Amino acid sequence: MTTGEEGSAGAVWANELIDLTQSFHLQARINFGSVPHGAEGVVWALFPDTPAETPTGYAGLDVAFGVEFDTRAQMEHGDIAEDHIAMINDGSYVHTEGPGSFTAGPVTADVNGQDVTDGEDHLIDIVWDPA
Repeated sequence: MTTGEEGSAGAVWANELIDLTQSFHLQARINFGSVPHGAEGVVWALFPDTPAETPTGYAGLDVAFGVEFDTRAQMEHGDIAEDHIAMINDGSYVHTEGPGSFTAGPVTADVNGQDVTDGEDHLIDIVWDPA
């Protein structure tokens, strides 16, 4: 999505609405590059309105739920040292601001604690069941 230059960012927006009263299962293959701990990662987000244009997309969403795939440890945000996954809320990447800023995590992105910045594609599964 980006060339990896400092300060670069990208975003992909879907044109289809997701009905949260219905179950869904999304799969994607994501490649996080090959520079260990070299970038911010990716957020898959749900939000009710079209966002204003922002450098990183998710950070500009006031009302949102996101699944963060983070490859850079920022301890001041409550990150863990390993590449990690967290469920985050309302445009916040900070895991220490209480329940309003995050729902769960962070937990290691790889079950064995390995870097996902290995140049390989990784299968991502997002499953929603409203029941």
